[in-house]
Amino acid sequence: MTLTPAPEPVVPRPGPEIRPTATGHRAPESAHGPDADTGPGPDAGPGRDTGHGPDAGPAPLLPRAVCEAALTALLLFLVVTAVRWLVGPDPGAAAARPAVLGAVVGTLLALFMVSPPGRCSGGHLNPAVTLALWRLGSFPGREVVPYAVAQLTGSVFGVWCAGLVWGPVTGRPPVRHASVPVSYTHL
Repeated sequence: MTLTPAPEPVVPRPGPEIRPTATGHRAPESAHGPDADTGPGPDAGPGRDTGHGPDAGPAPLLPRAVCEAALTALLLFLVVTAVRWLVGPDPGAAAARPAVLGAVVGTLLALFMVSPPGRCSGGHLNPAVTLALWRLGSFPGREVVPYAVAQLTGSVFGVWCAGLVWGPVTGRPPVRHASVPVSYTHL
């Protein structure tokens, strides 16, 4: 019995694709997909569908980046809040803390990704995810930096808001188990 490797998957190349039209001529395909509308047609008017619905291609970058920043800020605010109540004063059963925190964070991530703002932005919520999607060819390279800036800004804002709401207790106890001690005598 001989095993043969599976054929390589066909990955579409970026750029317009030429496809046949109803008249037999070939026209370049929109960068947003084969069925994306290039703009309002002659019938467009108040109350008419102009083809810019959820399936008409990606929204402009700014609204998507704002959604990404807002979701990341809310996520970090809620994670800091969960950590505050699980690790803060009188945290309850110490053995259940990691499992409860993992369930809370996993649930929040899933809810945020399927929410309307998450569907608008893609719900990356992490610069590492954005980079991975770009490297896999699923995300345009020109949008990586704006998304990363939005995510980092949102995370700083969310943690800052949690510090305002919960006060200095969010900084205690210090997290020593996640830091690497550095000996400055060897530098």
